[in-house]
Amino acid sequence: MTGTWRPLALAAAIIVTLAAAATAQTVIVTKTPPGTAVTVGVNATTLGNGTSGADGVAAVPLNILAEKPDKAGTAKTEMDVRVFVDVCEKARAIWLTETGWQAPAPAAGCARHELFGAFSLRSITNLVVDAPEENQSVWIRQGKAPAHWLDPNAQPEPDRGPSWPMATGLLPFGGAGVGKYGQVGAIACGVGAECNASNYRVTFRLGADFWFGRWLAVTGSYFKPYKMEAIGAGSGYTFTTTLVPNVATFGGKVGLPYGRLRMYGEGGGTYQRSNFQTVQTMSDITVTVNDQPTTFPGGTQEFNLQTSGWSWYVAGGGEIWIKKRLAIYGEVGRVGLKGDPIAGGEGSLNDRVVYMLAGFRFRLAK
Repeated sequence: MTGTWRPLALAAAIIVTLAAAATAQTVIVTKTPPGTAVTVGVNATTLGNGTSGADGVAAVPLNILAEKPDKAGTAKTEMDVRVFVDVCEKARAIWLTETGWQAPAPAAGCARHELFGAFSLRSITNLVVDAPEENQSVWIRQGKAPAHWLDPNAQPEPDRGPSWPMATGLLPFGGAGVGKYGQVGAIACGVGAECNASNYRVTFRLGADFWFGRWLAVTGSYFKPYKMEAIGAGSGYTFTTTLVPNVATFGGKVGLPYGRLRMYGEGGGTYQRSNFQTVQTMSDITVTVNDQPTTFPGGTQEFNLQTSGWSWYVAGGGEIWIKKRLAIYGEVGRVGLKGDPIAGGEGSLNDRVVYMLAGFRFRLAK
């Protein structure tokens, strides 16, 4: 028998963080004669046995990491191994050896072949070893092995580019876009004056989500639309009115993940503190009495209404993870602005901001 080394290794650097215990690894041996006895060993110890079926495939589940504790006596989370295939007339032996270890000598009549390279084993690793008499190879997957690795007649899955688990845990985000105030601009302009109100303003949102899983999260943010400004003039006066809000949002999210895309809806409460200010400038007035003109100087008046209060918001959008730790997202929503005077007195605020923005989310955990 002649063995050919074929360095074929597909390694996906994927780490999945789960609250559940680590699952066992699996070594799947393919392209053997039906009924071939298969053994799998690590370093110098045989840990599993199997027999190939009519399709020439044998699967040997192992718990390699739990059975190979580190120096402190705890289960390892990862190990790097070399792969050896012993090809015998009616058997195959797969040996996985760490640095400093050497597999036992092959049985009489068996030929040993080393598959070039070092391979990383984690809690979810599946190794697929092609073990015909010639041209042995190994495929590695951090997760379920694709069907076409096991059956040459199976259709390969379409290439969707890099893939990784949907991000969970703490995900900070930041975005910017445009927001539109409701009626506050029209109220600020009033009637009987030439007035222009800037209701469409640059809007920012900074915050963080905490996803308990792929489907459910809590969220909080600082929401900041740029100040609304109304500038107007009437007979003998000009005025400028501004509204400067600062808004905190607290709510929940429900997600619908698909691959690297997650659509979501969210809603909850808002707390705002704002300052509604009007600065009015009166022109000088000249009055003629008995042919004697008298000029009354103008002046400036300033009115401030500071409010605070609670309301509600609702939003929806989608995010796509372009890298393992980076996503882009887009979102639309409605944020209520309600408040009563902080210092007491007359006046109140009851408005809203409808917004559309885009930004980035970040994954902190590995």
